Amino acid sequence: MLGVGRGGPLGPDRSAGATANHHERDAVMLLMTVGGVGPATFYRLLATHRSAEAVLELARDDAGRQLLLRSVGAAADPVRTPA
Repeated sequence: MLGVGRGGPLGPDRSAGATANHHERDAVMLLMTVGGVGPATFYRLLATHRSAEAVLELARDDAGRQLLLRSVGAAADPVRTPA
């Protein structure tokens, strides 16, 4: 049968890109579970930092967290005071 190998219908994906995709997928799943990160904030973070892995790497230290908060702007401030 065409497309069937020892590893299954398409065989295991051993390409370097496949591993990177798995890491990015895991980072996306983790980022989506963070409290306060809804769809708009999630997409704003990805648009600014290009990948969920990059966002998680920034979140590892205080300076990176401050950069992330600035990148989401007012969306990061849940309590707004009237002017």
